[in-house]
Amino acid sequence: MLSALLILVQPNCAEDPPGFEKIADVSPDGKFGVRISCIGEPEDPNKINPALITAVEVVSLPSKDVVVKVGQDYEGNPAHLIWSSDSNWFTYSLADGPRVTDTHVYHRSGIEFTQLETESLRVNAKSDVRNEYVNPIRWVKPGVLLLEQFDIFRGGNGEDATYSFTARFDEKTGKFRIISKKKLPSMFALTATVSRGASEIVIAIRYLQPKGTSHSHLYLYREDGKLLRQLTNDNSGQDISPIFAPDGKTIAFTREKANDTREFWSIDPRGTKLKKLDAAPDWYTAAKSSPYFTNREEDEEQSPSASPAASQQEFTPPAVTTKIGKLRGFPSFEPLRIGQNKDGQFLFDGPLRLVFFSCHLKSSDGDTVEAFDFNKRKLVQLSPNWATPIPLPGEAAFLTLTENRYVEIPGSSKTANCSYIERWGATIKEKCYEEHEPPYCEGEPEVRYARKNSAAICYGASMYRLGKDPAVITIRSGSD
Repeated sequence: MLSALLILVQPNCAEDPPGFEKIADVSPDGKFGVRISCIGEPEDPNKINPALITAVEVVSLPSKDVVVKVGQDYEGNPAHLIWSSDSNWFTYSLADGPRVTDTHVYHRSGIEFTQLETESLRVNAKSDVRNEYVNPIRWVKPGVLLLEQFDIFRGGNGEDATYSFTARFDEKTGKFRIISKKKLPSMFALTATVSRGASEIVIAIRYLQPKGTSHSHLYLYREDGKLLRQLTNDNSGQDISPIFAPDGKTIAFTREKANDTREFWSIDPRGTKLKKLDAAPDWYTAAKSSPYFTNREEDEEQSPSASPAASQQEFTPPAVTTKIGKLRGFPSFEPLRIGQNKDGQFLFDGPLRLVFFSCHLKSSDGDTVEAFDFNKRKLVQLSPNWATPIPLPGEAAFLTLTENRYVEIPGSSKTANCSYIERWGATIKEKCYEEHEPPYCEGEPEVRYARKNSAAICYGASMYRLGKDPAVITIRSGSD
């Protein structure tokens, strides 16, 4: 169960990895750039894990002398600079939290850059603004900046607004002045609004930190893996077990605090209407985890969990090219099923044709789950450790609650047992190791709903599927 996923800190006597730096956002004249310094070399220099970043600075080139420290947003992402054509101006926006972004502008005079006052770089909205995102788009010319602003008003009654506006710097006043503006249709705010035509999944994720206390917050993703927004950021407790209301308009969740205190809250998918509730809604209390594949007895089932005890059901695995006696984990090969009906072993939905098995590897790895793909006639391992398959009825796809053991916490030598929500389609990509004895294939999910290379723990998830039955798929936290 998720509550049993304890953080296991593993001693490591190895020295910290050497430092790494990357130069990005170079000015048009090539004399300046952004240096991103890291505690160690990232797996992908183009998508650096924020936990590895130690500093983000504008430096002169080629000397790399520090000119301006620009920093990171509240999720640790580095600032992205937009330069003017003459390299004398640059701007960027940073979010200090999920509700607001701040625009920063610098102007060069001689060899120094001076930060300018930017309080006027926003359109005054008539309504009561709750969330406001102002982002610079480009320099029209030196000193003239094009920006976009998206506002979410309190109450969220369809009155959210998007503006495009241009501002010019006035040397006499030392401030920017808006010289043109227009209100845009809501379709221009796609980066800040929820596309209700696509399925969405809200997940309680606790990103583990090398120091201090890490907290679980709610993150809303589109089904294809695009992060729409972080919904909560309160550090007074752990936000767990988010569940969509049947109509998809509200998300209820539990906030666990010290001394076994539990609070119930609700928020809408836009990130508005955050409200503490007197009691949990009836539909929230009644909601159970959606059907999932397991080898537990039916009366033992509560929530999807890691490495359940194997049952004693008998099943003859389908014929594969590898001899059964040479399968990894044989003879501990056990079928997974939904409920007790005879067809509960199979996941057939359109082109998706699978049956799942558990097998025991070794004490350090525990149990794993293999999917037999009837289309490819091949066994594919879904995780190095346990993975609980959760069907998406009416779709040729499924989710897994996936366990990864001994994941390194970025920025440290500590490791932890982690869990993630992943999405798989009908065509499972795999990497096969024929040289291994016995040979085996590892599967690759279409989407992992988490930051890349992160150490994280999932404390429940819920997917809203407009127009599908059931509309809501729920994965309750095992501690709930």
